[in-house]
Amino acid sequence: MLKIQSVTNALEQWAPPSLALSYDNCGLLIGDPYRLVDKALVSLDVTEAVVQEAIEKQANLIIAHHPVIFKGIRSISPTTDSQRAIILAIKHDISIYAIHTNLDRVNDGVNKALADRLNLTNRSILEEASNLFKLITFVPTKDLLAVRNALFAIGAGNIGEYEKASFFTSGVGSFQGRSSSNPSIGKAGEFTEVKEEKLEVLLTDTLLSSALKTLKEHHPYEEVAYDIITLHNKNQNHGSGMIGELSESLSSDDFIQYLQERLGLQLIRHSASIENKIKSVAICGGAGFDLLKNARQKGADAFVTADLKYHDFFEADDSLLLCDIGHYESEHWAIQEIKEYLTRNFANFAVLSTTINTNPVHYSISIKDGKGKKD
Repeated sequence: MLKIQSVTNALEQWAPPSLALSYDNCGLLIGDPYRLVDKALVSLDVTEAVVQEAIEKQANLIIAHHPVIFKGIRSISPTTDSQRAIILAIKHDISIYAIHTNLDRVNDGVNKALADRLNLTNRSILEEASNLFKLITFVPTKDLLAVRNALFAIGAGNIGEYEKASFFTSGVGSFQGRSSSNPSIGKAGEFTEVKEEKLEVLLTDTLLSSALKTLKEHHPYEEVAYDIITLHNKNQNHGSGMIGELSESLSSDDFIQYLQERLGLQLIRHSASIENKIKSVAICGGAGFDLLKNARQKGADAFVTADLKYHDFFEADDSLLLCDIGHYESEHWAIQEIKEYLTRNFANFAVLSTTINTNPVHYSISIKDGKGKKD
């Protein structure tokens, strides 16, 4: 048995809530964080059918990508599917946790799952986040390794595919403690000079508070001197969308067929075919039209996303193939990513994937005899 908080803490190490977009509502939406649970059900959405599945499978925690409570709710009555789901979950003491746009904005989240299905290589974030800071502190030479290693242990010093990156230079620090001070080096009221190392490491905004706590716990000084500098550098591990390459160049028609085969799609909305072959592919699970400019800037031949409007397709012109594969169709691959992440982190915790297709969109497709075929 695990406390819900243990499960959610692990998820938030992977996809920090601070990465979520301002309009989002991720986190524990229903339930007590200190309650013990032994089984979780993972789903893209929380519907009444999903909650019923959790009841039948005795899962007391639902982890969903989309928040069942998104906009403000003035009342809860059984008038919509989502509100019936909330009532049913509370009635059966089932907790609900949402991991939404924060999972969209890590490089091993929603877009990684879609990129895996398309076998994209040479991947990078389409629009990197600007959430980097530099921590500078001054440490007595003999304590440098202890302080640096403690900061590395919480994740400081990560740059792209490298970790434990830092820089230090030697110098001399000086101070004079007041009579009420209790210096670890020198004496109160005595001017003291100490050989120190100036230590610099990069941090994301999600690590700021824990880094300062760690620094103060491992630094020998009573008063720790440090600077925090906001950087304009882009974070290679956090951001929106992804871009990568196909193993071979494809024509527009062949690429559409490739999407259908790899993603199991019956229908794709797309712009007009382009003359150039498609090699570089930008993706964004869910609604991603705002990243079209980034896709162009990074040289994408095609951009695969969802929720495109009629006029959005005019923006593709003849330089890029714009594809709308559907919201559910672009994101449901993340269910397996969440399940695998939790299974790796909690060996004795049961994690199930929903068997329910929660896609609210249905398609009727015309066939030769004139009859409609429904999905």
